[in-house]
Amino acid sequence: MKVKKLVTGVLAAVSAAAMSVSVMAAGSITGSVDTNNVTAQTAPQDTETIEKNELVGDIEVELETVGASLTKDVKNLYEEEVQKIVDALNSADAETTVKDAFIQIFGEENLPKITLHKLDGSQEEDIDLGKYKFISPVMDLKIEKEPTEENPIEVTFTVNNMTDNIQVDVLHFCEGHNWEVLEGKKVSDNQVKASFHSASPIALIYKELPEEETEVATEEVAP
Repeated sequence: MKVKKLVTGVLAAVSAAAMSVSVMAAGSITGSVDTNNVTAQTAPQDTETIEKNELVGDIEVELETVGASLTKDVKNLYEEEVQKIVDALNSADAETTVKDAFIQIFGEENLPKITLHKLDGSQEEDIDLGKYKFISPVMDLKIEKEPTEENPIEVTFTVNNMTDNIQVDVLHFCEGHNWEVLEGKKVSDNQVKASFHSASPIALIYKELPEEETEVATEEVAP
């Protein structure tokens, strides 16, 4: 009974949050994600190829291309609880932090603890979402081959206007882990990739990188 009341309370709070604001979450780089330019790759699962690669050691296995699509049309795609959260996130103020968007939905006391899944396989628990803002609204990512933790799929996104002083990661809903963040890796001036163990829904988020200390040479000028 308590669980049912808690879920009902969360859904009610989500509905109120979705109705209270009307600006789609997009951060300060509005419209920079190219939904028509998304690619996915995975390591082949052919046993003979893998065994051969183990014998030669340093030779990299050629990645297999997998079909993938990305859309901002997320209306009525998910189960009720997830859909209400997605709708509320997409209604958050454009300059809000990811943390504040979640607080509007869950309340500060029930704020979920979010884990960052790093590309090297390690995890950082209970990260500070207050450092992040949205680059994109919550979108629907579909991958033709189902990713798993044992066989993840790398997805590359095109993010125009991406600068060197930001770290782009992926906010992701996973049925097994709930909401989480996947670490992104910049692969070109306007592309970033992340490793997925399940697909949609997702949103690209970013945080400012600390300014690098630079030495400034000065010269004394004689009067």
